[in-house]
Amino acid sequence: MLDDGMKGLFVQGLQAMHAADEQGKITTADIEKAATDPRLKEALRHAHEVAGMLDRQLGEVMQAANARPQPIQNAAIEGIATDAQRVREMASDPVARDLGIIAHAQIALHYHIAAYGTLRSYAQALGNEKAAGALQSMLEQAKGQDETYSRVARDLLGKG
Repeated sequence: MLDDGMKGLFVQGLQAMHAADEQGKITTADIEKAATDPRLKEALRHAHEVAGMLDRQLGEVMQAANARPQPIQNAAIEGIATDAQRVREMASDPVARDLGIIAHAQIALHYHIAAYGTLRSYAQALGNEKAAGALQSMLEQAKGQDETYSRVARDLLGKG
């Protein structure tokens, strides 16, 4: 039987992801405004919809785990957002800006992919198959969005 330490780690991970989602909502509007390519704009709109769905799923997992959202900052996501803003401001042309947006969106998604996979494994170790299933679904949705961004980037690079 796993001790309270594993349960605490699981809850902390859920809280960190909740904080990441909250910070992501703040930056999404700026990113969407900065994008110029219509395919990227559509991918970002879709990502916003998916993020809302993932946030609801995460809320359900948190509630089932008795994890309360905490007013914490997620330094990893903050760093990605700060660097993304710098790259958008320094971009020499719209295509470069759009590619920078995609790169940073994928970096943030890869953070989410790693976190969802880790949290799924924790849930399995704790015997919480319902949470594990929800986190697996979230992981697959994030991977799908990552592939969408990859397709748009290939198109922008002329390799689609």
